Amino acid sequence: MRKHILLLITLLATLEVTAQNSENFYFSNLNLKDGLSQISVLKIFQDTKGFIWFGTRNGLNRYDGSEFVIYKHDPKDSLSLSDNHIWSLAEDNDRNLWIGTARGLNKLDLKTNRIKPFVDERYGAFAKSEVRCLTVDSRNRLWIGTTKGLYLYVPAMDVFQRIDLN
Repeated sequence: MRKHILLLITLLATLEVTAQNSENFYFSNLNLKDGLSQISVLKIFQDTKGFIWFGTRNGLNRYDGSEFVIYKHDPKDSLSLSDNHIWSLAEDNDRNLWIGTARGLNKLDLKTNRIKPFVDERYGAFAKSEVRCLTVDSRNRLWIGTTKGLYLYVPAMDVFQRIDLN
């Protein structure tokens, strides 16, 4: 019995050492020196093309493995991000990256690299709300969690339908 237990312990120890040696993990960090716009990263997302997106308190950063492209709010450009404080990111099936900020929702068309902010008055109270959560469901519907409630985007009408949770 002792031989069996000793053999089992030896076998398990050998398997553990083999498993540890067979998995090589490489990790490096990215910081301001590498081109990241701000060190406080609030959201990380990988799109279908493999780009890594970092949402920070000072802009949206796209990383291709060696360089950053930074997207920021520009008060002189109505087609820039609505705010630099990025809370949430999601990609839909049409290759749009949805960007939730402290001051509204934005859509970045990943095919054309054009941004559409949803901040005009026609979107009502939703326009300036803080967008904390985004998700695209299996039916390619965009759900938006804000500080003012839950919304569903209806693209055919270009409106945001408030969902009553009561």
